[in-house]
Parts: sequence; C-alpha cells; structure tokens
Amino acid sequence: MREIVRMRDHRTIPSLRTWVCGSLLLGVLLPLSGCGDGKLVAYPVTGTLLVDGRPAEGAVVTLIPINGSEEFMHERPFSEVDAEGKFELTTFLSGDGAPAGDYKVTVLWTKGARPGQADRLGARYATPDRTSLTATVESGPNTLPPIELSSK
Repeated sequence: MREIVRMRDHRTIPSLRTWVCGSLLLGVLLPLSGCGDGKLVAYPVTGTLLVDGRPAEGAVVTLIPINGSEEFMHERPFSEVDAEGKFELTTFLSGDGAPAGDYKVTVLWTKGARPGQADRLGARYATPDRTSLTATVESGPNTLPPIELSSK
C-alpha cells in the first residue's frame, strides 16, 4: 500500500509543479506581450494651419513629444498641409494620427521660399527649442485648435 501512495504522490507532484511553473511563466510573459503588435496606439489628429490668414499649403507640421516613455519620445507624428490649410497627422501608417501625450509643435514651410530662404516663417517654429506652439493628443479622435501664424 505504501508504494501505491508513493506512485500517486510522484505523479501529482510533477503535475502540480508543471502547473505552478506554467502559471508563473504566463504571469511574467503576459505583461511583456502588450496589445497588438507592441506599438503605441495612434489616435486620429486633424488640424488647420494658416499663415497671415491664408492656408500654408506645403508646410510640414511635426509633433515632438515633451515627456513620456522612451518609445513615445522617439515618435514624430507629422503631416503636410493641404491647399485648404488642413492636415492629418501620421505616425505609423498614413493618416493614423499620434499617440496620446503632450507635444511641442514645429512648423517648417519651405514650399515657395525665396532663394536663400530656408523657411518662409524665418525658422521661428522649425525646432522644439524655438517654437512656442504646443498640443495635447488625447485618447480618441482629436481636432487641434487652429494654428494661426504670422509670416513677419
């Protein structure tokens, strides 16, 4: 009778050990797996850019993250402004938007610049350290307040 008990204990212990190890492994790997393909989620972002009251066709609007995770800090959602002054940001796929967070907004308008002029806005908004423009992207669809700039 003792051998039967040992045999039963022997079979039970590996099964319990396997279950516990498997559970621990899932507990460690599941949070690391994240959702989807591991990318940040981008939310639709649209806006309008006017310079001197007119559409800034061809200007490039780029969002530079202010603070956040390392992955977030590497993203640069951008868009080219159309003939009506409208833009739709892209981060991963065309028109997908931007991850939620706080940004500095840079604007570079080289289209139609005069010879020797790199930016029609005098580079006042071309880099994060020079621009005074900011934006916040929240979960869900976003329409940024109109950006109205002066060429002077």
